Amino acid sequence: MKAFPFASLVLALAWMQPECAFSQAIAGAVHGGDPAPKDTVRSYNICFPADFELRTCSIPPAPKILLDELGECDVLAVQIEESKYRASGDECFKIFRTYTVMNWCAYSEECGSREDQVFVVNRDAPDFDGVLGEGVCVLVRDADKNGYPEVYYSNDLIADPGELVAIPTPCKKNAHPLWRYTQVIKVYDVERPVVQLVGAGTFSMNSNTCKGNALVRFQLTDNCTGPIKLEKVELAKGKGGALVAPASIAPGWSWAKQVVSLGGGLYEVAINGLGTGEYELGILARDDCGNVSLQTRIPFAMVDNEAPVPVCHHGLSADLMPAEEGNGMVVVWASDLVASPVYDCHGQGPETQEGNPGQKLIRLYSIHRAGELADPEQQSLIFTCEDAGDSVLVELHAWDTLFNHRFCQTYVHIQDNQQICAPLAGVPVAGVIETPSGFPMGGVEVYANGENPSMAISDGKGKFRFAGLDKSYDYSITPFYDKDPAFGLNVRDLIMLQKHILGLEPFTNPVQWIAADVNRSGGVTVTDLALLQKVILRQKDHFPENTSWRFLVDGYVFSNPEQPLGELFPESVDLNNLITQDTSLHFVAIKTGDLDESALRPEFLDDRNRQYAARAFQWPDRLLRRGEMFQMPLALPEGLEGVEGLELELQVAPEKARILGAKPGLLSSDQYSVDYRQELLRIAAALPENRKFGKDPLLYIILEAQADIALSDLWRSSAREVPGMLYLANGAVQPLEFVFPPFAGSKEPMLRMFPNPFQEETRIVFEVETEQDAEFQVCDAQGRVVLIRKRRISSGVQEFFLRGEDLPGAGLYRFSIRTAEGHFTGTLGHIY
Repeated sequence: MKAFPFASLVLALAWMQPECAFSQAIAGAVHGGDPAPKDTVRSYNICFPADFELRTCSIPPAPKILLDELGECDVLAVQIEESKYRASGDECFKIFRTYTVMNWCAYSEECGSREDQVFVVNRDAPDFDGVLGEGVCVLVRDADKNGYPEVYYSNDLIADPGELVAIPTPCKKNAHPLWRYTQVIKVYDVERPVVQLVGAGTFSMNSNTCKGNALVRFQLTDNCTGPIKLEKVELAKGKGGALVAPASIAPGWSWAKQVVSLGGGLYEVAINGLGTGEYELGILARDDCGNVSLQTRIPFAMVDNEAPVPVCHHGLSADLMPAEEGNGMVVVWASDLVASPVYDCHGQGPETQEGNPGQKLIRLYSIHRAGELADPEQQSLIFTCEDAGDSVLVELHAWDTLFNHRFCQTYVHIQDNQQICAPLAGVPVAGVIETPSGFPMGGVEVYANGENPSMAISDGKGKFRFAGLDKSYDYSITPFYDKDPAFGLNVRDLIMLQKHILGLEPFTNPVQWIAADVNRSGGVTVTDLALLQKVILRQKDHFPENTSWRFLVDGYVFSNPEQPLGELFPESVDLNNLITQDTSLHFVAIKTGDLDESALRPEFLDDRNRQYAARAFQWPDRLLRRGEMFQMPLALPEGLEGVEGLELELQVAPEKARILGAKPGLLSSDQYSVDYRQELLRIAAALPENRKFGKDPLLYIILEAQADIALSDLWRSSAREVPGMLYLANGAVQPLEFVFPPFAGSKEPMLRMFPNPFQEETRIVFEVETEQDAEFQVCDAQGRVVLIRKRRISSGVQEFFLRGEDLPGAGLYRFSIRTAEGHFTGTLGHIY
């Protein structure tokens, strides 16, 4: 028998007279003859409905009960309650619909409570043939008008003397009982629940880890009421592939963590760490009647939408060679423009990136004139005399094996040193572009705007040339470069800008003013400082109101060098009525935000870094378990003085850990940033003067381990050669090194539990120095021992596993581990 209640519904037609439509028909009830005299004080009929079955698990029809008020004072009211029970037979469940009817004119509180006055009508009435629930009419008559009416159980509305039944005598005259009858509705269901896709489709993988995370939503629906249980979740690789446990394809997958019920039959399943390709999620569901859904496959795909980014040489010179008569030709190959190797999850390989074997070397490149359609099979470009003297913009495209591609733009300067080509008509114009310190700048686009506009690009020596501009026209020669906004910028620039704003060390030349006007507002304020910091932290990839470089015409004399932004200084050269050649144009390239003029000076950092030995600061090492979250304080060595700024990049290997975020310490949140795509933390901070450092952390890094690993093994080199730098008040820079003392150096015992609280399983990790015996004991909240384990353990890090099924139930537990070296204790929470 499975007859136990699992839901209760109350349908409150509470003590109200039903609509007259209910009194027109009732199963088995027939009006006829003279049912009752009209002059009696009490005379009424109640017809309770018969049991019935629902074969489609539809909503049961509304209750129908016949109430006839025939006496001089009869006011009948009904209350209906429904309770749902699991089935005892082949039906899915039963609904017990209980009707309680009272006559307001015959109800007396003197006879006790309402329940005390209830009389239950036998479900075997009216014929008492052993078949229950056929429906019955209760006919109440008071023919002799003595106030104690007679009661008949009938299958119609005619009171037959043979249908008279005995009921308890009411406590007083004209006080009738309340009538109660239970109707049983059997509900059958053979329809399967249905799994419907809500959200899946295509997901993008992480280009750094070469893995991706999918989040699939689906809806479980059923024709019947009651809960629908998610029975099974499986995963297949490839369309129509074999369905297996998700953990066999996505290691570490667990039902408890990756399956989330959103309510109302809506589920969300996360599958992490998938490679590219097609997948199918297999879902089985079971309804409350035991029907199981068809195996439903939900397709989704993990795709690589990231294209490799090539690195171009900043310009290339090519000399024409003799070809057919009167013409020259030179072939430039895509490989000629590759400045450094790049790697991608779907590179051609077989070489891989150091420290990240999932990244393979890109070998397929194509070359195109700027604006042309990219074609992976175009490996070279041919230049002829038509290009002589020009700097031709070209695109270098890098392709992965999925034919994702991106490009970098550079130029090829075509020279005719052997004078193969016919002389060009027109007037040559040329010049040079250099930084304030005299370092040449190549790759700058120089525009000759006028009647017949033209464009040239400066070469590696900073030189540019227009082979032949049309005579007698006006031209404006304007350099332009707006790439790599963070190039050449560092914390020293922040320090110099901050000191100028505070009036401590004002700028000494117009170039610094121009570089410091980061937002190109015509002034230097804290807004420029905030924007510069965002660019250094890579929180902005461009200067919103400015270009990465500005170009001042060399030789311009400012009328007020101490306030140069107040005048319109020239950033182009006007050539009016061009007649003769001009090859003496000279522009000064000013990097926006670069106050220490370190841009394009590779020796700058080398020189200053050699002034001081590296400063080391220590983080205590510890063991992290897969899935464990850890808040790591980042503090500088104690006793440091004369530090004006700090610059640091820390990157974790994504297959080993994730950076979940950071919290401020001595630094404010605008002085650091987290690049979650690259698992990279950046710090760029100008510090208050005379700051002395103690034990207080600069900030806290929040990590989640992706494998069982020591904290010291998480970190890897970032894109920078120097992992960190301290900027000192005397202008020098001191490199930073990080040291993790080994476990053996720690005097504090290591003990961790993860997860805690737990549902299925938890791990208890501790460390001992020598091989010895250990006893693991668990007690419940009342101090009773519920589990004891003993074993011989070796030296080093040890583990005890505790499963939820090993414990008597949910609750708090205290555990202890006894060894020869010490006694470890802790508290665990077990949840369902």
